[in-house]
Amino acid sequence: MTATTGPHRTRSAAPPSNSLVTYPFFADPDRGDCVDRRLRDIFDGPVLRPSTIPPVNRLLIRQAGVSDLPGVLRICETHAEFWDGRLPTEIRLNEFFQRAIRAQDDVFQFWVADNGHGSMIGWEMLSPASADPANRRLIAEATTCLGQQSSGLGRMLATHAIRHAARTPLQYVYARVPTRDTLMIGVLEAVGYQEVGLIPAARKPPARPELIEFVHVVGN
Repeated sequence: MTATTGPHRTRSAAPPSNSLVTYPFFADPDRGDCVDRRLRDIFDGPVLRPSTIPPVNRLLIRQAGVSDLPGVLRICETHAEFWDGRLPTEIRLNEFFQRAIRAQDDVFQFWVADNGHGSMIGWEMLSPASADPANRRLIAEATTCLGQQSSGLGRMLATHAIRHAARTPLQYVYARVPTRDTLMIGVLEAVGYQEVGLIPAARKPPARPELIEFVHVVGN
């Protein structure tokens, strides 16, 4: 099961510059990423200094706990059309996500994105894609759900999961996205996923939309 980003949007919308801020220590001053002298000093000076970015403008990605369940469900409810118009509680997502959060280990994890004000604005989950004990820790399914239509937020969550996967035994990470969800399709392509197939729509209840399947080869 793969949650998605919501209604059809074009890929061109970019988040405001002050809404989502990447961690400054990931920037490369040689490429001109740090145009602010105060940030460039972090790389040039002998001592690391505190970030000059106000805390309320920072995006925090952290591992989820059971207390985050209401926020996870709230974000899902904003995309009810992708659940065939039914609220998550009606298709038992509450129990599903609770099990996923409690079952986290060193490979399969659940993360939430906090906007700096204490509000959840998205989440990402890596779950097992195979029940075969020989392959269980080698193949994962990535699920991304955004509380706001932002390709920047989507890329940060997807990249976070990919970086985590690189530190585990995982070899492949799969993701499935409705063909009408152009924003998330663009996000996956931007972070290195490859399109590998098309899953036809299911008319038998509960109806499911046509999906594009992607794969990311970990470590490539």
